[in-house]
Amino acid sequence: MASKLIILDTEVFVRVKCDFSHYQLKKLLDLPKNELYCLAITDVTDREIESKVVDQVKVYFTEALKLQRNVLSHSAFALFDLSKSDLELNTAIDSALEQYHLFKLDMNIEVITTNDVNTSDVMHLYFNLLPPFSLKKKNEFPDAISLLAITEKIKDQKSIIISGDKDW
Repeated sequence: MASKLIILDTEVFVRVKCDFSHYQLKKLLDLPKNELYCLAITDVTDREIESKVVDQVKVYFTEALKLQRNVLSHSAFALFDLSKSDLELNTAIDSALEQYHLFKLDMNIEVITTNDVNTSDVMHLYFNLLPPFSLKKKNEFPDAISLLAITEKIKDQKSIIISGDKDW
């Protein structure tokens, strides 16, 4: 069993624009996994990342199509067959999601389930304005569920949570 669990928040991936080959994410490969460290995300984070990847591909795809439709664009920029744009988009999304799944495998990332998170615990955090909730951030239910799942997972285990979210 690893002595430290390193939990990555969605914000870590957003910061690098879901570029799974980004040097900051690749630095995690240098950690001595299985001996000292184990990387993890919650299933909420997993689904948020997948959603962000899909959204990002759609934005890039739309921009590429706009460029292709521009009369000033050179024919060399004809990246997609517009008659098959839905098929091309789905292929691009599938490819991007596959890159994410391979990243998780390469990094040996454990996905912490939130199945056992108690709704009353989430409500306690919410009504007492405890992290991740605050007056300015009242709608942090996914983060609250993740935080409770992480707390249950790590208990007394030494752990590190990496997030750009100050309310964590």
